[in-house]
Amino acid sequence: MVWLWTVLISIFSIAAYLLLAPFYLEIDSRSGLYRIRFHRLASVRFSIVNSSLIMDVQVTGWHKRIDLSAIKPKEKKVEEVSVPQVKRKMNISFQRIWGVLRSFKVNKCRIAVDFGDMALDGILYPLFYWVRVWSKKDIGINFSGENELVLEIENNFIRMLWAYVKS
Repeated sequence: MVWLWTVLISIFSIAAYLLLAPFYLEIDSRSGLYRIRFHRLASVRFSIVNSSLIMDVQVTGWHKRIDLSAIKPKEKKVEEVSVPQVKRKMNISFQRIWGVLRSFKVNKCRIAVDFGDMALDGILYPLFYWVRVWSKKDIGINFSGENELVLEIENNFIRMLWAYVKS
């Protein structure tokens, strides 16, 4: 009986961890960081090396580097007789999608844009200022010729599930 309780508590603990642990989407154009991270358990990092897209996958000590530009699509086998299948529509309302999108938290947001035209930058400066005040994030135009994006978005599965059910 004790081993049954131990197994049940272990399964419940793992399920609770998977539902409550945060996952992050991180983008930093200054350092070239493009990563999706699930707490400390797993992460997928994208980078460009010698004009090829590299994906680094790490899962609790296991590491795999995959060159995505070297992967070739497989050829499909031709079937002689095929029965037409009925495709079902997924009826997900816009309200539910919007509810799930609103469940994401933006931890870091820094956007600095330069369009290369001083007059256009000057015209768009009030718009970017208004967006900065409205969103309370560091969004603006810089006149130094550099574009910069630093973004960290956080969510977890239970919050997404709750937003989907609630909306």
